[in-house]
Amino acid sequence: MQETNLEKKRGILSSLALFAQSGYSAILGFASFFLLSIKSSVAVLGIYNTVLASLSFFNYITNLGLGAALVQKKEITDKHLSSALIFQTFLSLILALIGFFYTDFFLQGYKNLPYEAKFIFWALLFSLVLVSLRTPPSVLLEREVKIYKVVIVQSLENTIFYLSVIIFAFLEKPLQGIILGIVLRSLIGLLVIYIFRPWRPRLAFSFAKLKDLLSYGLLFQGNSFLALLKDDLLTIYLSKTIGFQNLGFITFAKKYAEIPLRIITDNLNRVFFPLFARAQQKKEKLAYLIDKLLKYNSLIVLPILVGSLFVFKPFLQLIPGYFEKWQETIFMFYLFIISSIFVAFMTPFINLFNAIGRVSISLKFMMLWTALMWILTPLFIHFLGYQFVPLAFVLTNATFVVVIKTAKKYVDFSIIKSVKNVFLALQTMILFLLGLNFSKNFVQLPPINYLLIAIPGSAFVYFLTLLYFEGKSIFTNVIKILKG
Repeated sequence: MQETNLEKKRGILSSLALFAQSGYSAILGFASFFLLSIKSSVAVLGIYNTVLASLSFFNYITNLGLGAALVQKKEITDKHLSSALIFQTFLSLILALIGFFYTDFFLQGYKNLPYEAKFIFWALLFSLVLVSLRTPPSVLLEREVKIYKVVIVQSLENTIFYLSVIIFAFLEKPLQGIILGIVLRSLIGLLVIYIFRPWRPRLAFSFAKLKDLLSYGLLFQGNSFLALLKDDLLTIYLSKTIGFQNLGFITFAKKYAEIPLRIITDNLNRVFFPLFARAQQKKEKLAYLIDKLLKYNSLIVLPILVGSLFVFKPFLQLIPGYFEKWQETIFMFYLFIISSIFVAFMTPFINLFNAIGRVSISLKFMMLWTALMWILTPLFIHFLGYQFVPLAFVLTNATFVVVIKTAKKYVDFSIIKSVKNVFLALQTMILFLLGLNFSKNFVQLPPINYLLIAIPGSAFVYFLTLLYFEGKSIFTNVIKILKG
């Protein structure tokens, strides 16, 4: 009984740590992105995005689901851990050596590569090897329900990387900051994870145990692989197809348009996932939770996304030279906002499918989205130009309608009922902003004055309308949800 209570406490601590870490990393990541967008060239922002995508890619190709396989097994031995470690290390060393000796081959075809590009590539290869060495302590911490320690390491790594980028951006040497950040995050992350959970590597290898782990791990990685193919590999493809300069413009527009999703929607989904899982046999409870997730996600995210359509251009005009540098992204930003609105309505249901054991449905949708992205993106680039890459996101994410229709087969809910009052409040907010924009034709408002009126004014009108329709229940329901 005492052990169960301890595991519960660790589980709660780990959930809170995951929530805090994802929000913290999103904010710190945006800070580094924002400074790079001010202090560095457009191409550097494209390189930065490619590096982030490459880190995810390298982490995936050496993992092969072995970590997840080790976590889910009822019992593991040192031979399981050693077999996984030896295989991953051998694989990563082979890939790193191939990458090192054939650097020129891998970098050929990229337009206007800076001198530092080769060193960034080598830093990524170095990181690839170090990441493969951390599987045993990470797995043991997760099995001991001490995920919060893994989260601390991830937070430390992100802090080191992003601070390196930020500091060197101020010194006007952003690429050197990226190189140093990659190396330091890998070294320090590896050192700290072994301090948190000491484990002595052993030369013990078993093909049978490795085969057993891979049989589960490769299947488990199916969904992750499609996500990698849809997002990170697409970024790497774009960097070579349209060049770092144009990728920098896309990165800028997409990053700003997705801030509410990364900070709010992703974290709300983390909180609701265990709630869905616990209520998977209770359809009425699931319907209640879906209603609340849709309401609170829409309540916070939609006014930010819709409001940003009105304030994005004045915001760019605030910083000297910022608008001139990034004005080409405004059209793409508007398209990414539409895409983000669709995503805000789609991800809660994918979260639901995973939580109630319908992972196969999520996998099918991921296959559809991956195919659409890889078909539409090259077509739009070829026929319309890189500025229409966001349109591929819009059309792909427009399938949220099918996702909602599928979810209704498993849970009885009304999306109109859930977000009706939010949409009524949004209408009053939009009318306020349209009126303010119309008045600008008669009264010249500098960007700072416009923003000082538009942001608090629209927020006041929005929440006042919402409180009129929702009343105090908008706050009291939060407590009920957290109590389960």
